[in-house]
Amino acid sequence: MNLSRDSETAVFDVLVTRFKQLPYYFQDRANFAQKTQLSSIGEAMLFRKVLHNFKDGELSYFDKMRDSQSFIEKLIQLREEMKISNLVAEDLVNGKLAESEKNRDLKKIICRFEAELEDKFLSIDVYSLFIDEVVEGKYKSLIENSIFVIAGFTRFSAQEKLLINALSDRVVIGTYANARSYKQHNNVIGVYSEAVKTIDSFSIDMIEERETKNIDKVYDDLTTIWEKENDFLLENELSDVPFGTEKVEIWEAENVTAEVEMVAKEIRQKIVLENKHYKDFTVLVGNVEKYELPIKQIFQLYEIPFFYSQQELMRNHPLIVFIESIQSIKRNNYQAVDVVNLLKTQLYSTVKSDLQYLDNFEYYLKKFKIRGKIKFSNVFNSMNYPENPSNYKKHYFDKAEKIENIRKELISKNSPLGEFLGTKKTSVENLLSKFLKFLKYGNIPENFQHLYNESKDETLKDKHQQVWKLFQKTLSEFQEVFLGEKLTVDEFLDVLVSGVKTAAFRQVPGTVDSVRVRDYELVQPRENEFVYAVGLTNGNFPHVKRNTSLLSDSDRALINENGQDKKFIEELETSSISKSNFAILSLLNSAKQKLTLSSPQIFNNLQENENPPLIQLLKSYKVPVKKVYTAKLNEGIKHIGNIESTMRSVLSMDLEDVNENNQENFWVKIKNYLIEKDPYFARLTKLDNNDIKSSGLSRKVSNQMYSKLTPSASSFEEFYNCEYKYFLDKTLGLKELEEVTLESSTIGNYFHRIFQILLQDGSSEVLDSEKFDKKLREAQCKVDLEYQKLFERDFLSMFTKLNLSEILEQSKIMIQKSIQVFEIEKNQTEVEFSKIRGINIKGKIDRVDHFENLIGATDYKSGRHDFNLTEVFNKTSLQLLTYLAALSKDSSVWGALYLHLQNPTLILSELSSLTDVNQKLLEQMKYKGLINSSAIDDTNKIASFVQLKNETWNSSGNQFSADDIGALIDFAVHQYSEGISRLQSSQIAVNPIYTDADDQYNVTGCRFCPFKSICKFEATRHIGRKINTFSDGSSVKAKDWKKVLEEMKARKD
Repeated sequence: MNLSRDSETAVFDVLVTRFKQLPYYFQDRANFAQKTQLSSIGEAMLFRKVLHNFKDGELSYFDKMRDSQSFIEKLIQLREEMKISNLVAEDLVNGKLAESEKNRDLKKIICRFEAELEDKFLSIDVYSLFIDEVVEGKYKSLIENSIFVIAGFTRFSAQEKLLINALSDRVVIGTYANARSYKQHNNVIGVYSEAVKTIDSFSIDMIEERETKNIDKVYDDLTTIWEKENDFLLENELSDVPFGTEKVEIWEAENVTAEVEMVAKEIRQKIVLENKHYKDFTVLVGNVEKYELPIKQIFQLYEIPFFYSQQELMRNHPLIVFIESIQSIKRNNYQAVDVVNLLKTQLYSTVKSDLQYLDNFEYYLKKFKIRGKIKFSNVFNSMNYPENPSNYKKHYFDKAEKIENIRKELISKNSPLGEFLGTKKTSVENLLSKFLKFLKYGNIPENFQHLYNESKDETLKDKHQQVWKLFQKTLSEFQEVFLGEKLTVDEFLDVLVSGVKTAAFRQVPGTVDSVRVRDYELVQPRENEFVYAVGLTNGNFPHVKRNTSLLSDSDRALINENGQDKKFIEELETSSISKSNFAILSLLNSAKQKLTLSSPQIFNNLQENENPPLIQLLKSYKVPVKKVYTAKLNEGIKHIGNIESTMRSVLSMDLEDVNENNQENFWVKIKNYLIEKDPYFARLTKLDNNDIKSSGLSRKVSNQMYSKLTPSASSFEEFYNCEYKYFLDKTLGLKELEEVTLESSTIGNYFHRIFQILLQDGSSEVLDSEKFDKKLREAQCKVDLEYQKLFERDFLSMFTKLNLSEILEQSKIMIQKSIQVFEIEKNQTEVEFSKIRGINIKGKIDRVDHFENLIGATDYKSGRHDFNLTEVFNKTSLQLLTYLAALSKDSSVWGALYLHLQNPTLILSELSSLTDVNQKLLEQMKYKGLINSSAIDDTNKIASFVQLKNETWNSSGNQFSADDIGALIDFAVHQYSEGISRLQSSQIAVNPIYTDADDQYNVTGCRFCPFKSICKFEATRHIGRKINTFSDGSSVKAKDWKKVLEEMKARKD
């Protein structure tokens, strides 16, 4: 505050600024023009250079962290903290700290950094220099006519204290404390202890004038409550508290959405009904990241302009993603995900490349497993890639030319990117020249300009502008820091990423009249007319920060013990309590008209069982509490914000349940009004829970598609999981991305082919162990040649091949055991059928086994399968019964089995002894399925290789009588007949199954379904097909297996 006066008038020239900015109003900045002053970006790059120049082992504690970005950021923070604490590197190892290996390394790093800085850059701390100049009297004439008013502080750094002492006779310090605290002086306790200690710390060097008149009334009565809570010498009575409840209100919100929506509704209503301005409102949040998205979405819905008052890092911007992608491409040798991330930024392109085919390009990379620099160097030609050898087809890709053009123009060796990444180690000047050439011919400036022009939001435009300036500054400071050095492209990109990741900027609001959203820590007394403090949970408020810096609180305490009066570093965790008290004081006095304190009952998907201490305290003093929910049927005008939000509220309510005659209901009236005024809303209201109801196929189309239908057992299992999924998959032929790789179907075909060759001449040819091993090796070698192109594609395929050999080695044990009992006749592998009991059902039995004049089926599975009666009952596991139906036409059956081809994993902690390993492995490798126990004379003959379960009904029993198996087969055949009739009726329903064990939010039929975005089934709105229930509605699990069979028979009949 500058004063000038004459005999009759006085003029006050008031300047409001921050402590850190004060030197800029006195010093001549031209004196510092000889050397560059590095920003935090340049400091990060210089730290990177310094750490890189340390030899291996030279740093004993931090040697492995020299390339860590987070370590560099912490070094920058430490150096800044040392400056404001008046510390030098030597202070890190004084006294007992000299024994610390960590601190000795920090001293080495800081000393080397300061030496590099002093050699080439402006190393003077401008703030410290200003203090010295003030002490020397350089600005005496300016200071004599000025008064420095310092308000709102409870503590000062060591550097700030030096400045205050230098300006002592021209300084007025205002802080928060009551009269009682001043009187107690050095013995003060409670919320004002830190403030009074701060004032007292200047008592030796300053003249004090303490005004105590009515000081205890500076804060309102809410402050008095908090004072009593923190000072045990004050009387703490819960009655007759003198404060007006209209100033404060507590909300208990059901969740974050309801909480933020109520804030938005109140703001809109006060704007319209009370003629307030958006700038009259401040929203305080305890967790900026968790609240950023809901506030953005809801405030935009309610058309409320707002501004987040926070520093934003560059690392979240597309330009930084672009740079990081280039680094990842070089470091990871052209992985597909890195290439796609680069192109998706839309910042890199050439005149001849067409990024509208980027999705096709990404699809191509995934399908053909394109990864590695060599594959990106080759011409993209899908004809060169083998499909499944057992079903070899040449693959045609219809956008091949466009995709190849993207590769050639943007990724190939001769592209701008390829030429830059191919640069050898060279001087920084040459490296920068090549990088700028890459930016030019990759059209990065033009594309960035397009990104700026396309941004309609002025705040976003400002963000793009600041990011581009920071990027230019990064390149400029990089040249300054590494001038004369030679670097590789990898080193250049490491340094560049290190710089841009530490760069941060503050945005300016797009309009003055906007709601300010800020962190609790930034709150000030009398912040605004209306203040909403949301997210007041135990974890958010008061927010006790942990010390994650490079100096622990014990290190800081030792530094303060060893230091002089003018040196002091804050002990972070120790000061946390006093900071929290100050934050609470500021919060309680932040509103001029009304303060709202809100606590969500569910935050971050977790139930909040207790309110924070402040809320509990205020509730005990009868501060009014309001329950906050989303709009309810019995509520009204308080939930109205604007047209868009009201439409959403109406649509979210189930107004169909409201009595049609109850036209007086508030929301019914609103709905009728909106239907009349807005045609779009009228169309929306016609959508109901049947909005996914299929219209059905025409009879002509249905006859053409399904009149000669010959489905497989597996396809009908899919049909009974969800009819619409079957229609999309089996009828329309829609498929997920099918990669050309050793996926499960290819692995299954590989094993099928080996066993087909092994047993094609019957089991009698391989009963001898030596003959079996020899023929198995011959079969594997033959099939390996057929699959050679797949196995030699890359190292992952080679590794998969090794795993397949191990699985084959394990699986042969069970096959050998089974052929000693079962007889396999010649040409009894891969046995096909096309009709069962007059119904067109196609299938292929992997192996037909004969046993005691009976016949049975074996099916090889690369995934885990077992027979489950519940799944049969639900029509989702019919495969084994289908095989039995096909075989039982001419012979009696002994059963059907799955052989899981696997290399089992054992949990050793579950074994009592290592001698149990073999037995446990054999148990896991056994065949699983269903057995006709009444037809087999002695089941012990097969017990060594078949898992037998004698339990009565519990869904996992697998031994049945011949009659029971006949009933199961009849049930399965009936389901095929019923399913075919359903398809031919042209009615296809969206009806995924769900069970009693599932709620409607976890529908079994939708698990792993790739078509969710097409059918748009929502478990919370739509009803699937319930399974695991009998006709009377009771649960299958409550009945025995005989009742299950009776139900199956009843359904068939």
